[in-house]
Amino acid sequence: MKLGALLALCGVSAGAAAQAGSSRRLMDPLVEPLSESDLLHIPPEGFHDDFSTGLDPDRWYLLQKIWGAGNNGVSPENVMMTTDDVGGEVKNVVVFKGHGDQYDGPVKGIVRTGPGQYAADGPGQRVGAMMSTYDYFRAGTYEVEMKAVCETCPEGKPLGMVAAVFTHHYSEHYSARGDLEGDDLNPEDPLYQPRFRQGNANIGYWSTVNSGINAPEIGRAGPWSWQQAGFHTFESVMGAHYQTVTTPPAHGGQYHKYKFTWTTHLIPTDLTDADVTMHGEHHFVTKVDSPHQGMAAVKEGSVWSVPVGKKVQLFIDGTLIGESTEHVSAVAARLQLGLWFPSWAGEAQFEEASLYVSSVKIAPSEEDPSVYRQPESFPNDGVFPIVPQAVAFVGPSTTTEAPTTEPATTTEPATTTTEPATTTTEPATTSEGAAAGEGCTGEACPDPTHCRSKWGYCGSGEAYCNPLSLYKPEGCAATVTECPGAPCEYSTHCRSEWGHCGEGAAYCNDKSIFKPEGCAAVTTTTTTEPTTTTEPTTTSEPTTTSEPITTTTTTTEETTTTEETTTTTTTSTSTTTTEPTTTTTEETTTTTTVEETTTTASDCEGADCDPSLSGAGAVPSSTSTTICENNEETLSCPEGKTIVIKDAWYGREKSGDEVCPHPSIRTIECHADILSHVSLLCGGKESCVVKPTNSIVGDPCSGTYKYAEIEYECAGSDSTVTATSASDSDDSASTHTGTGGPALEVIPTEFDHTPSSYSSQKTYTNPLVFSSIATTNGGHPGIVVPAMSVSEEGKVNLSVSFLEPSCYDVWHKKERASIFVAEAGTYTVPSGGKVEVGSWMVPADGQWHEMEFSAEFQNAPAVIVAVQHPGDAAPAFVKARLTETHKDKVLVGLQGEGDKMGNGQFFDGTYKVAFIAVEEGVVEFGDWTASILSTPEEMTEKTRPVAFSDSALFSKTPAVFASVATYNGPNAVDVRGRGANNRGAKIYLDEDGCRYRPNGRSIRRSRRHPMKEIVNVLALVKTEETLEEGETGSSRRLRGGIESSTSSLRKLAQSILGSFF
Repeated sequence: MKLGALLALCGVSAGAAAQAGSSRRLMDPLVEPLSESDLLHIPPEGFHDDFSTGLDPDRWYLLQKIWGAGNNGVSPENVMMTTDDVGGEVKNVVVFKGHGDQYDGPVKGIVRTGPGQYAADGPGQRVGAMMSTYDYFRAGTYEVEMKAVCETCPEGKPLGMVAAVFTHHYSEHYSARGDLEGDDLNPEDPLYQPRFRQGNANIGYWSTVNSGINAPEIGRAGPWSWQQAGFHTFESVMGAHYQTVTTPPAHGGQYHKYKFTWTTHLIPTDLTDADVTMHGEHHFVTKVDSPHQGMAAVKEGSVWSVPVGKKVQLFIDGTLIGESTEHVSAVAARLQLGLWFPSWAGEAQFEEASLYVSSVKIAPSEEDPSVYRQPESFPNDGVFPIVPQAVAFVGPSTTTEAPTTEPATTTEPATTTTEPATTTTEPATTSEGAAAGEGCTGEACPDPTHCRSKWGYCGSGEAYCNPLSLYKPEGCAATVTECPGAPCEYSTHCRSEWGHCGEGAAYCNDKSIFKPEGCAAVTTTTTTEPTTTTEPTTTSEPTTTSEPITTTTTTTEETTTTEETTTTTTTSTSTTTTEPTTTTTEETTTTTTVEETTTTASDCEGADCDPSLSGAGAVPSSTSTTICENNEETLSCPEGKTIVIKDAWYGREKSGDEVCPHPSIRTIECHADILSHVSLLCGGKESCVVKPTNSIVGDPCSGTYKYAEIEYECAGSDSTVTATSASDSDDSASTHTGTGGPALEVIPTEFDHTPSSYSSQKTYTNPLVFSSIATTNGGHPGIVVPAMSVSEEGKVNLSVSFLEPSCYDVWHKKERASIFVAEAGTYTVPSGGKVEVGSWMVPADGQWHEMEFSAEFQNAPAVIVAVQHPGDAAPAFVKARLTETHKDKVLVGLQGEGDKMGNGQFFDGTYKVAFIAVEEGVVEFGDWTASILSTPEEMTEKTRPVAFSDSALFSKTPAVFASVATYNGPNAVDVRGRGANNRGAKIYLDEDGCRYRPNGRSIRRSRRHPMKEIVNVLALVKTEETLEEGETGSSRRLRGGIESSTSSLRKLAQSILGSFF
């Protein structure tokens, strides 16, 4: 029954109820006047409401209001009570109804009729329901037990509807009269904060105190809706901390306990008595330049302190889900809960869904100071009081089955098994004559043939009768053996053969590598004598048991040879009947998972037959593997052999029943070629770790859980380091044997946020790319992304773009940078020094990793690093950082947006980081001359000139490459330039100024980097573009002109002579 009808039955109109409730409750003080100290340490006055006597009108009120976009408010007509099975016990619960886009019933939406005034006269779609406490509660522990139900929604998910539990306090404070700029304090309202002012001179200025905790906010558009939740803390306009956390599925019809703990503390300050003023029942800070201006303060002894939020932790069913230490308020607030339909939640393609709340607990803490009774601007906005006894019960929930207190009985023990054994060699045995339900923890069902699921519901079939059932007629005893896989995050989940956790038959089956009940759960009945059951096995109909009892035994044998690995699974099926016992055994053998085949010379045809690759008369062994999205797998070869990637793709071409099961599979026609990416990652190595993710290789089909299929060979490798390049005048490849320098070239590029394409002139075997310092035409920060792919003939193809961090608008002006392409190798230069061009695989785990050099340097080299971006992957905002460089090793880590190492990462997996290591000075290698130096430890966000080495006589402006070599300032930083010439460059450290947020958008903060750093700088030009000792720029240009003319004449003579032969 709806609330309005219930009010009418009591002879009270909704308007009269609101007026009566308002005069009775809203104008009363919430508590008796207290001392200032008591307002911060008020004794706990919480409650535990299980609604056993209905909704308490002195504790709760309903909301009738509208806010935000894309919805029609929350209506008190959508709040009612019923009974439901909560943990096996029938209890009163509050039901909040949500009306989706397809609703066509009598309940109206809410419209605003004036300031703080609302009426039920709007469209009935997208209308939710909310209730709130009257009292304001302080820091402590809050817990709500609830579930969501939508019987007509796909998968039970009420997409477009948001269930929320949150605290909220809001107030507005205005500038003083006559303050035309709004930048002065208001003596009459010390809570006005000029530094956070809003408005203008025409309408005036104000600041707000808008604080709260959303823990949780469930329901967003997208495939993970109702399996992820928002977890937010915010305080005024000083900022907010938005997080997205993974939760147990909230749409499965089972109750979960959502609890958050909120802690605060006092921060001592240097404030004096002159810096505070009394306003209402609190002192507030009135010092203009204090970061605490506008905040409450309390004096303890001679020290003024301010209460501030410390931490909020979110728990679901006792498991810690998330934590926030940012923007936590210390202002006491009301608790509100219910559901609504914001526009950002997307379409709500259903008629009606429900949120059931079985209990609410609030336990304020005596130890955590909170600002109690801080004024609130609109405390009565949207309040709809509850008239005592007006909210009666409606019919019980149709989604549950009330438990019975009468246990089911049978005249003989049941002899059927609910599921076969999986990997045990001996079946478990229950004694003959065991009572029904032996070993079960739940009550028997009304129908004695039914099972009670782990959620407390009764029924038949696998959803009810399984190893997690609370009651089964045949009993719940089982034999359990240890599982080979790791336990899942949630105690009820299984880990599938593919390593992914979840619920249902796709995850919990004979092939699971972890199940909560163990990996050999069997419930069977065996007898030592031939037995025929002639008594009824249930209380309904007498039945003679003649069906066989089946148990399955699985054994695994693994045979390994030098070139071949085969996993053989042998399945034996034994059938035992209740007639005199006979046993038959059938065996089948299958070969699964990774397949590795060796082809002999007699089997191979065509170009693939190269006996030199894998021994006499054989080609390399081919291995195929499947890796589920966000899972890691190591590709490896025997010692002395290296990986050659033959084929690699990412997407989905099979159903979840066949490979990588997941609840989010929208298509099986999804395919992206990642051969170039995996080749760049693994080619030429004995082993590598592959982790397919959207952030690294792109998303070919959004909303579908994908996998990668990779085919590779293990080919013979050369233990010596070589570098292959093509000469400028000859297409044939030549091999450098460790002297002279790598094959390299510098490609000038121009680009913006959209990629520009370039190609190398030379060919390479193992190329690495580095971007020079970019120009500063656009004001926004970012990184240069030279995404690389390699053609079949070895040409390097580049797609160069400027990637801004997510707190900016993506668009960027044209910038210029030089891309340095070099063949990997270790080289001895004419001066006797070493140059190493190589790469490391660095995990994106927010940690430092010790990486070694192959070259034997006499001193610690200057190191330039660059993350390698595959051409077939979406660019990732990731930077390589260095610290603690020694002559044989250096610490390397990966950083994301703005924050310190380990934070700010929108990326995961393992990244290839290229490096150039050179001892400082001037070196010549090949056709190139480089000046390498490390700056003094003085680089900050301020532009500073850096002079190239005195012996580097460049005639032209070189390409300048740089990397930060220290980690004094932890925030992510890049080196940018403001111009260069042949004598030096002007460079500075550019923080991107973002602070990472898991919702995919960071927030902007300062771009200052005040901590001083060392920067490694490499300036590179063609050797022909250097000056000889004592030569000036003018004489160099003259000499260059003569040489150019001579070269042109020589080429002309050669072409003429060549025409005669």
